[in-house]
Parts: sequence; C-alpha cells; structure tokens
Amino acid sequence: MFLVILTVAGVLVNGFLLGRPWSTVLIMCVAFAKYLLVAFYFMELRKAHNSWKFVTVVLGGLIVLVVILVVAGG
Repeated sequence: MFLVILTVAGVLVNGFLLGRPWSTVLIMCVAFAKYLLVAFYFMELRKAHNSWKFVTVVLGGLIVLVVILVVAGG
C-alpha cells in the first residue's frame, strides 16, 4: 500500500511541480523512499546484518545526491 501511495505522490509531484526548482528534489526523495521500502521489505534487508543496512542507505543516499546535483547544475 505504501508503495502505491509513494508512486502516486511521485506522479503528482511530476505532474504539478514540473519545472519548479524543488521538483527534482521532491521526486528524488520519493524515489529514495520507494527504494528503501523495496529494499527493506520485499528484499528482506531488515533481517540482514547492520552493515548491509548501512551500505544500502548510504549508497542510495549518495546516488540521490549525485542525481540532484547533476540536475541542479545542468
């Protein structure tokens, strides 16, 4: 259910705020939340060792940060 809600939120942000300065940041935050939901729930990462959880969150956060910086810089 949360995945559907986050997908709808992403579509709404894309539809109504496209072209605004913070639209990319909002869309990437929604995508990051969906990534964490899928990783921890569907891939059962919540049962994994803490180091895997840390690497997953940090790597996903870095990817989101790079995409935001590239889009904002270009």
